[in-house]
Amino acid sequence: MRLPTETTLQEHLARVVRQHDRFPHYIEPYQRHKHDFSPMEQGLVQLALMASLAPVDSDTLHNWIRELPEEQREKTRIFLLQALTFARPFHQGVWLALLNHLQHYIPDEGAACIFPVWYQWGLQHHPDALLAALNHPDWSRWKSYGSVRKQAEFWVVAAQPIQHPECLRYLQNFLQAPDGEVREQAARTLLNLGWKPATRSQQARMAVALRNEKAIPHLASKMQHAISVVRFPNPKSLYTAADFEAFNAPEMGFFVAVMENIPQKSWEKVALIARYSSKYGQRARTLLEQQNSN
Repeated sequence: MRLPTETTLQEHLARVVRQHDRFPHYIEPYQRHKHDFSPMEQGLVQLALMASLAPVDSDTLHNWIRELPEEQREKTRIFLLQALTFARPFHQGVWLALLNHLQHYIPDEGAACIFPVWYQWGLQHHPDALLAALNHPDWSRWKSYGSVRKQAEFWVVAAQPIQHPECLRYLQNFLQAPDGEVREQAARTLLNLGWKPATRSQQARMAVALRNEKAIPHLASKMQHAISVVRFPNPKSLYTAADFEAFNAPEMGFFVAVMENIPQKSWEKVALIARYSSKYGQRARTLLEQQNSN
């Protein structure tokens, strides 16, 4: 099946727009940037955006994606793939096609729009294939993109978990996620599934994720590595109140508590908390004063 012609696209667009009064509002964000697209690309993007209003046959849409010339594919793929999540029927072939694009072609924010539909369908129909895919090395490369990774991780750990060895193994990866809320949600999901850390290193990662200060003295030898997942804002990039507020996050208080109990301390990071945190700054300054007095 070849791509539709511009005439066919425009006829289809006009027919659907007449049937859906709210369509113009639905594509308004795209309209602001439509000058970046050729007439054919405009038609493809608009058709994709309105797929949730008038679902397109999934096989047809998937073939369009494959037939796109490279220069059009890069600009329109994300819109077409989003449409594919609404297309019917949504079958295993569509699911595998989305997986292929998620793993190899979409290092951008749009992937987070596709991910929930892909994940939920796999969880319901092919949990083994879903979890095998999530643990595949290629997936780690896609997750490395910060903004997409955060959104995807939130969705995964908040989704309905299943009692499956691969699910447990996958969730354990999130104990080392860069976002503190993601780590905490992953830890609580694991506990709800009955998982228990088997090693002291796993216990330390759980303690960091749950900010369990009572566990710090017992796990002090493992905390130096476990606490390294806590990310600090770049002092050179502090421009807004929200930037500074990051130093008041609960994990900053936990970081200071760890530094109080381990021999090898990250003094530069303690100094950042002392300088920029209104909530934990005094505790960090006290620790620095103790070091200076020694």
